[in-house]
Amino acid sequence: MRPGDITDVAVGSEVAITPEAGKAIAITINHPAVYGTLSEVGSDCVTVIVNDGTKQVERTFRIGDRTAIFVGSEDHSTKMASGKTLHIWRFAPGGHIGDLRVGEYASITAKGDQVISMRVRPAGSQAK
Repeated sequence: MRPGDITDVAVGSEVAITPEAGKAIAITINHPAVYGTLSEVGSDCVTVIVNDGTKQVERTFRIGDRTAIFVGSEDHSTKMASGKTLHIWRFAPGGHIGDLRVGEYASITAKGDQVISMRVRPAGSQAK
């Protein structure tokens, strides 16, 4: 999460307000996450293949100097009673666009086409 400015709040924005003594002490803008596979990584943008429920579409997002990139690595896994394996991921902050690779799975929070933050995992790790 990054600190913002009141100008970041627009009419129609979904927000959460933290009140204290009848005043808003914090306003959090809720941006829905976009999940998909990186299909292209440029010098200042990424393209993601997203399943919109009926078909797959490509969406391109801009990476800015205020974009937070968290690169994931599997911390450990546990075998469940059902026989499935639960994978626990750790996301290190401070990633750069140069750390991203085509085929990685991404969870992107964006304002329009500008990435606010993104978490990425290696190819083949599709669980959300």
